[in-house]
Amino acid sequence: MRNIFVYIGLVASIANVITAKRAVPGNIVAPSAHTVYQFPDHGSWIANIAGRRNSGLVVTRADVPEAWAIDAHSGTAEHIATIPDVSSLVGITAIDDDTFVVVAGNLSLETLEPQPGSFSVWKVKLGYNTVDVNLITAIPEAKFLHGVTVFRRHKGCTEVLIADPAQSAVYRLNTNTAKYSIALQDNVHLAGANNIQLHKGYLYYASTPNKFFGRVRVSWHDASARGDFQTIFNNSGVVPDGFALSRDGRAAYMATLQQNSVVRVDLNNDRHGIVTIYGGENSTDIPGPTTVILQREGRRNTLYVPTNGGLVAPVKGTYTEPAKVVAIKI
Repeated sequence: MRNIFVYIGLVASIANVITAKRAVPGNIVAPSAHTVYQFPDHGSWIANIAGRRNSGLVVTRADVPEAWAIDAHSGTAEHIATIPDVSSLVGITAIDDDTFVVVAGNLSLETLEPQPGSFSVWKVKLGYNTVDVNLITAIPEAKFLHGVTVFRRHKGCTEVLIADPAQSAVYRLNTNTAKYSIALQDNVHLAGANNIQLHKGYLYYASTPNKFFGRVRVSWHDASARGDFQTIFNNSGVVPDGFALSRDGRAAYMATLQQNSVVRVDLNNDRHGIVTIYGGENSTDIPGPTTVILQREGRRNTLYVPTNGGLVAPVKGTYTEPAKVVAIKI
């Protein structure tokens, strides 16, 4: 990877770390970061990321229909799967040890327009020197399948929820039977909601195009709404993309896409304060961060942040680079 940043990007990065240390209350340590792996080709775009056993990672690419395994310790990567007849891989989530649900479809990176009817859901299982890739189901009614999260496990099967921002909807899919249906749909509160996470009975959702972040309590039976949609923030100046929730549910760590940063959103009180913990609008440290996963490693947590290299909005209007994964110790 290229570790040489322009001087102004390095200065901006240092300034953001200092700001984060001063801004975050309590005994939170200022974050440190390093690049885990960077693809060699400009135009690469990591759409999403999931964790493996032993600190491994699996990422999906939106510029090609490929999934890659990344060893976070050695900093190496291996191509593990290509999905046929589509242009992009989007959402991914782990449903078992080294078993993942992956969303595939056609997406133009030039216009960011999806092709309705092109989306399908696949199972990717990693074994010892083997990879099994199987279609779970196509969902021709979907307009733009995006983020995916585990809903529930019961009677030997796993159900997942998949966001469809173009329909302001969330699908529920049984990964064993391939049966699916729309579980949630709301043209106001879920408009453009492309990333979702489930935590303690609440479905959290973020809309990148509409700049809002919210949640709703859902039924454990069918994922239908069991209460009002709650706004956490709306047009606060943050452009929310993928996010991870802390284990205690007190915070969300969120990628800001063209704002080139990761922010921490306080979920513990009604004020929902937002603090930048790494990066910044003029920083080249994490250009175009697309999402975040949170893993516990030793005494500190690690945020793994994939990027699109600034393709949506080049830093300072000109700087782009190949996509990469950055580890941020917090």
